[in-house]
Amino acid sequence: MTVTEVDYWKMKERIRDILQDDTSNLYNATASDKTKFRKVEAGAPDLNKPIQGPFPRIFITNDDRFDKMTERAVIQTRNHKATEHRMIFKIILVCDGKNGPDAEEKIDDFTKIVLEKIKNHNDLSVPTNNTDPLADLSFPESVDILNRELIGDKIAGRVIKLRVIATTG
Repeated sequence: MTVTEVDYWKMKERIRDILQDDTSNLYNATASDKTKFRKVEAGAPDLNKPIQGPFPRIFITNDDRFDKMTERAVIQTRNHKATEHRMIFKIILVCDGKNGPDAEEKIDDFTKIVLEKIKNHNDLSVPTNNTDPLADLSFPESVDILNRELIGDKIAGRVIKLRVIATTG
């Protein structure tokens, strides 16, 4: 029996695809008015510094401890049955505004749209046709401020922790 494992990078790319699919509210690579995200990237920001333009932008990366595995079936003589994976991915949103309150309002509005979009695709299926689900279930676990030192600055950020549950075997 061949064991199939989670493809973490594919999950990050699928989250990216889900967010980029919403071109009416969320994404436009050429938007110059900053009302939509101009970049949505799978992977951590360069040098782990997400405060870099063009704004607004999103990064999808791993949490520090991003996969906790639990055996879900009997193992008999190296015959692995099933493993439940409980993963956490970070969706990092960064935008700018003309001042602190403007940036905060924009990031709050963007956060709402991102939360709605990922809740509507909680099995991480292909956004255009709802096929090829990569998860049993996913849900936003928390929303945090990206950097407390930026509160009141014209750059604002949020970190959405997305819990993803998938079974392999």
